[in-house]
Amino acid sequence: EAVNVAQELFGEDRLLETLNRNVNAGPQSICDAVKAEVDVFAGAAEQFDDITMLCISYHGAQRPVSEESV
Repeated sequence: EAVNVAQELFGEDRLLETLNRNVNAGPQSICDAVKAEVDVFAGAAEQFDDITMLCISYHGAQRPVSEESV
């Protein structure tokens, strides 16, 4: 919900563009990139809300250990 001086929202499109530019980055790097993009976009515009981000790295489901391999 970050806005710039023209009161435009950062929005999902800008968020997706930022994520797509950082597709191979780890969770911390992704959060840092999004925050940097929001800061550049917002510029000197006063913000009226905080920014909360959560980035999760999913590595697929674990295979159950079979009785034969024990």
